[in-house]
Parts: sequence; C-alpha cells; structure tokens
Amino acid sequence: MDKFDTLIFRSLNRIDLAQIVNDYPSNPISFTEYKKLRIEKLNQLLGSKTTIYLDLKFLIKLRDSISEGNTSIYKRIFFKLRQLVDEGKVICPISDCIIDEILKQTSIKTREKTALILDIVCRNISLAPMRNIFIHEFVNILLFSENKDLQKIQNWDFPISLFGNLDFETSDKNSSDLLKILFYEGLIATSIQEIITCYKNVKGSDISLFAETFFNSIKYGSVPQSFGKIVQNELIAFMISMGHELKVSPDPILEKIKHLDQETLLKIVPSIYVFCSLHAEMINDSAKKYKKNDYYDIIHCSLAIPNCNYFFTERGFMHRTRKVLKLDSKFKMVIESDPNKVMTLLNTF
Repeated sequence: MDKFDTLIFRSLNRIDLAQIVNDYPSNPISFTEYKKLRIEKLNQLLGSKTTIYLDLKFLIKLRDSISEGNTSIYKRIFFKLRQLVDEGKVICPISDCIIDEILKQTSIKTREKTALILDIVCRNISLAPMRNIFIHEFVNILLFSENKDLQKIQNWDFPISLFGNLDFETSDKNSSDLLKILFYEGLIATSIQEIITCYKNVKGSDISLFAETFFNSIKYGSVPQSFGKIVQNELIAFMISMGHELKVSPDPILEKIKHLDQETLLKIVPSIYVFCSLHAEMINDSAKKYKKNDYYDIIHCSLAIPNCNYFFTERGFMHRTRKVLKLDSKFKMVIESDPNKVMTLLNTF
C-alpha cells in the first residue's frame, strides 16, 4: 500500500459514508458535477469569512512561540487566531507554496509541528494551486481580448488538491461515480499533519535556486527604463511564457497589454499583476539583489494579496508591497509584519 492509499483509507474511516450513500440516489449526479458543486460551495463559504494569509516565516514564529512564555507576542497571536477560527470568523488558508517550503525542512519533527499549527488555523482550506490560478487568469485575459465573457475563477480548494489532480480518471466506463465521490470525500478530509507525515521522505523542489540565478542575470543585463515600462515588459514576458507552456498563442493580448489601465489588470489578472509588479520593483531597485527565498516570498504575495483580506508577512516584503507598490490600497486589503500591530488588528474582529 503506497502513501496515497494510506491517506484514502484513513480518511474514509472518518467520514459519514452511509449518509453520502443514502443521499446519492435522490440526487444522482456525475462525479465531475459533484466535485464542481463541492468547490463552488467552498468558495461561497469563504465569501462570509475573513481570510488571513500567513507566510511561512510568520507561521514558524507562531509554531516556535508555543514553547515560549505566556508573554510572547506570537503566542498571544496564535491563541487569538485559534479563538477567531473556532468562532467561525476567520480562516488562514494554506497554499502550495507553504507546502513546498515545509517539505524543504530537513527535520520531520519540525515539519509535523508546522503542520499542526496549519491544521488549527486553516481548517482544511487552501488557496487553489498557484499554477491553476495563473492559467485561469491567462485564459481570462485572452477572452477579454476577444470581447468574450470571462470565466469565474474558483480560487479556493482543499489542501489535498495541492498534491495532484483528483479526477480519478479511469479507462473503465462502468466505474461508479458514487465510488469516486466516496474516495474524493475521504481525501479532502485529510489533515495537513497526515499529508506531511505520509510525504516525510519527499523533499520540496528547489526551483528557488534557479529563480535566483535566472532573475539576477536578467536584472543586471537589462537597460534602465521607467518603472511602468518594466511592469509592462514583465507582463508581456509572463504571457509569452504561459502561452508557450499551454501551447496557446498569446499574440492577441501582447499589444493590448500596453494599453490596458491598471484597474483592468487588477480585475482580470490580479495574481499575475502582483507577481510581475514585484519582479519589476526588484529590477528597478538597483541596490537589491534577488535572493533564493525571494522566489517564495513573491509567490506568497501573489497568492495572498489578491485573494485574502489580511496578509501577515516579513518586514522586507511588507515594505515592498505596502510602502513601495501600495498593493494593499489597490486591492483594499491589509498587509502587516509588526506582531504588536497584528495583535491590535485581531482584537478588533
């Protein structure tokens, strides 16, 4: 039995299979439709809750605070967050970027402790995989360029989806939709701790090292330009790269991007806009050298700022996102790094 099978059977033991089986005959729908409705319901649920994204550095401070004295500000933040989550007021979603960073930790015990904190504050809710969000935004800007209706993007999912496609494709045409639904319900009930434990021998990817080398080669080889022009060039480069990956021509939008106003970009490609703006800001800052961990920080920002009400992060990226790029005001959300100010914010909920 492999690690994925272990997760399925362990999770199946926790859910009310009889209820699902009893309900199914009165509402016989395909697995594809069931999954779509399940995700739509989750996205509707998140519309009534305050969402707070914690980057890994902030999560680690919460994790380490548990062993500290009662006077620790991060310990007080953790217990306040737990209270707000228990009251149904707040959710702190996980992301594929957080998972990847956790799997880079060499200590299994450290991984499991981090996962425990996540289970308490995320309540089995995650942002959709970063790649999926980028693809949907890319498709929408293509549709926009052709004056077609935009797709509705479902940016919320279950943490297990971050580990692969849960479509259960099979060559057996007689395979039961009900059986697929049961497996699906079993998997989405899986806790972060269980996932991390089952993947204890898996190491996170090290794409950040490639990003560091590649980005610095571009930064120091570029010709000085205005910041607006750098953002535009980053957006165009992103669309070309995404088009090549998906084997779709980005040509219809490349010229139009030059004439799109900021409000339109924020509406149609919000995560891509944040991603490209941060890259542009780092190119524009002659004193800043792109570091390995900047890759993860940019991804955290790209996921958190367009999708969450609050983003608690490190001081350096708070300065870039809030003070320099003013992304908090553009997206009408809050970015904070000072733990005392975070505590003050949480006490207002």
